[in-house]
Amino acid sequence: MKGLRIGARVFSLISSPQQVFFRQGLHQTPIYLFSEKTKKQDTPKNDQKQEKAQQKEQKVEQEKKEASTKQEEKVESLDESHEDKLHRVESFYSKQIEKLETQIKDHKEKIHDQIKLINQLEASNKDHNSKIKELRDALKAELEEQELQQKRISKEKEQLKVFAISNFAKELLEVQDNLERAIASTTDKPEENPLLEGVVMTHSILEKVYKKFGVQKMNVTGQKFDPNFHESLFQVEDPEKEPGTICYVAQEGYVIGERVLRPAKVGVVKQQS
Repeated sequence: MKGLRIGARVFSLISSPQQVFFRQGLHQTPIYLFSEKTKKQDTPKNDQKQEKAQQKEQKVEQEKKEASTKQEEKVESLDESHEDKLHRVESFYSKQIEKLETQIKDHKEKIHDQIKLINQLEASNKDHNSKIKELRDALKAELEEQELQQKRISKEKEQLKVFAISNFAKELLEVQDNLERAIASTTDKPEENPLLEGVVMTHSILEKVYKKFGVQKMNVTGQKFDPNFHESLFQVEDPEKEPGTICYVAQEGYVIGERVLRPAKVGVVKQQS
């Protein structure tokens, strides 16, 4: 018996479930070899919470960095805008001063020419000595007046410069106070905390701006109270310190030249009864 010739040939593999078709004569018989079941693995709730916490922390850190960057840009923008204003004020008054100085110089030359003429007349005619002396004294007095006027112009120029600087410096004092409070409120090192490093850098920029324009912080601790420079908030009894001296500084004061930009707010040692 020739028998049946069973030819088995695998011609297709189908996923989920996989089948193997064997050919027997004219019929195809599917035989299931195996099936794969995908198993879903649920993420533990703790891992989800930890991932959300990390994402929230990264978001907060990014917001802090962006806030620090905006603060630095604001300080730099204030610095540049007020420098432009100051430059325009100085440019205007510099031209006026140059014009006045030219007039004074021309007037001085005329006065010196007149003095030379007087000297010549004095040599040629001694009878006019009295009149010549009066003219000389009058011309000298006028020359002195011109010099005084030039000094007044120079002083007014300095006062205008101080006034222009005072306006923008006052706007930055609150920023300076906030930066100092932020630095004092942490024990972290700047190199270990990027946000703190940005705050310290901004504070350093402000100090350079103040130094550039002559703005100085008052160091009033231990000094005698002066209402022209200090503002008393309260009094305390301290037998170890001299009455009337400053023992506590609540807010730093600033000066620009001899002008008080902001008085220092202080506590004063009370007179003992």
